[in-house]
Amino acid sequence: MRVATLSYKDGNGGAAIAAMRLAKSLEKFKEINNSFLCVDKTTDIPIVSQYGSKYNFYLDRLHFFPYEKSVSERYKFSPSFHGSDVNKSEIVKSSDIIHLHWINHGFMSIENIGQLSSLNIPIVWTLHDMWAFTGGCHYSENCFNFKMKCGNCKFLKRGHKDDLSYKLWEKKQKAYENLDLTIVTCSNWLKQEALSSSLFCKSKVVNIQNPIDSDIYRKIDRSEAKRKLGLELSSRYILFVAAKVSDTRKGIDLIIESLRDLKTKNCKLLVVGADPDASLFEEIDMPIVTLGSLNEQSMILAYNAADVFVIPSRQDNLPNTILESLCCGTPAVGFDIGGIGEMIKHKKNGYLAKPFHTKDLCNGIEWVIEADLGRDKIIEDLLGSNSSKTIASQYYELYESVIK
Repeated sequence: MRVATLSYKDGNGGAAIAAMRLAKSLEKFKEINNSFLCVDKTTDIPIVSQYGSKYNFYLDRLHFFPYEKSVSERYKFSPSFHGSDVNKSEIVKSSDIIHLHWINHGFMSIENIGQLSSLNIPIVWTLHDMWAFTGGCHYSENCFNFKMKCGNCKFLKRGHKDDLSYKLWEKKQKAYENLDLTIVTCSNWLKQEALSSSLFCKSKVVNIQNPIDSDIYRKIDRSEAKRKLGLELSSRYILFVAAKVSDTRKGIDLIIESLRDLKTKNCKLLVVGADPDASLFEEIDMPIVTLGSLNEQSMILAYNAADVFVIPSRQDNLPNTILESLCCGTPAVGFDIGGIGEMIKHKKNGYLAKPFHTKDLCNGIEWVIEADLGRDKIIEDLLGSNSSKTIASQYYELYESVIK
């Protein structure tokens, strides 16, 4: 079974990390010959090949500039005007299955996706956000226009009935109509959103979660992890992680608001991610430790050093960070939204707070810090459902079903 996996990156970023973890997991099946194509190649993994041009990303953003509402919301919307014709790839042409992941930033245009129909090869598309069934946004943020035909888009400079989001919706509808397409969502929440959309309401949509490698993400003595990161051994650490700390969707403002009410003593906020704007933390009376962006080994230390991992997202699919934290035995606290409630089991491996009630988020942080949930039990429960072997087996069964 020859599988061509397509992802903009082969590492760095939640979608790319999930795609590569799955590709590595599938290598254990001798019946699968998996090739991984990406634009931004950063690893030396043998199955990975570079394909396409990074310049398409810049062309895409330049073309989008007249529609851009603000710099702060620039990457919340992808028009995918430009891309590479992957039909020309010998790997793609000779495959039995084409497996798409996150293919924005100029890897594939909407037209390129439609061109795949000429190959008569079944396509599995794992969605890591909402882009595939919206008029261009990656997360709709409580807009439900994607259930109709998009238009009046709040992410555009001048949203109206027949705006760019409506035109892109029409292009997607045309591109998808002749594809042999199976949709995979990492969370049941995203599955329901896809099925409620006008583009995928009649499609085959299945839910398979992301895998986690317990040989890499594992429990380490908390004191040892603190020492290696240069943290105080006597302090309790509340961990917040985001690729971009100031991203409002990730909710840094919500965790800051919640920490104003924290009664548990001797706590510090441990922040991991790019652009940790110091002004964000001015309103809380708590020591802040910012580590910036970390490599994988240092990230594992951060999870193990923390007493609790907090994910206050306003909207999210199935964040790898929760899986990583739980796999290290560190409990998680978050709002009961998106796919977060599918991983955090209330008062078993963490705490699910009422959506956007910051006092309840604070209650959850305090409860987890004081409770003894048992790190080994947290790990054991997670690996029953999210082990690499379990998730790879589910995909292998799906592959078999789509090529019959």
